[in-house]
Amino acid sequence: VWAEYLLGEVPQALLDRMADYRLADLYLLLGAETEWRDDGTRYSGDRALREWFVGRLEYWLNKLGARWQAIDATGWAARQSQVETAIANLFTPPLAQGSRQR
Repeated sequence: VWAEYLLGEVPQALLDRMADYRLADLYLLLGAETEWRDDGTRYSGDRALREWFVGRLEYWLNKLGARWQAIDATGWAARQSQVETAIANLFTPPLAQGSRQR
């Protein structure tokens, strides 16, 4: 997405490398719901551009078959709670049907 944003396209060499890339167990996709702060690191305060960027990230995560979780709460504490829950769920195996947790 950064290549598409900065260069206007995704170079074929990058697409070729993505085919063999080992995906992480979980990606956390932070939405554009929070207020943008110019801290000298971030690129754009434009809400529409930030929403486009998040949409492109979602597109590529789905295209690559990645497991991801949206972090889309509007407040920082709520976002942190979403992150903590997503990570906890990653390490909590699902119960087998008909089993009991002890």
